[in-house]
Amino acid sequence: MGDARTPVSIRRRFITDTLADYWSAMGGLKETKNHIKSTMTLALGVEKGSLIDLETTGRPNIDNEHEVITLGYFHGNELVVIQRKSKEKDLFYDEIKRILRQLPKPFYSYNADFERSVME
Repeated sequence: MGDARTPVSIRRRFITDTLADYWSAMGGLKETKNHIKSTMTLALGVEKGSLIDLETTGRPNIDNEHEVITLGYFHGNELVVIQRKSKEKDLFYDEIKRILRQLPKPFYSYNADFERSVME
């Protein structure tokens, strides 16, 4: 990868390329105009319901504006991360709403209050 004198942009590109190669090899990396979806099958799983995680650009009820930029979920033995890649949020929001409706309930989360406030 190089030493500390390697320009940051080159190191960042190496890490990004390496992660993309890893995700592709481990299960799948699919890219559309609107988002990037990474899927991985694990040797462990969630027996009932789904574990979800939402990443945003701000905090609901605290920051004036916030947008969902990532949905991660784990159900059965499948781990999926969907990252928004366009400024257009409506198509991405429609996609994650569809996914959340289809995921097995109940939902689990490490920060349930946050996830609940984003989903409202």
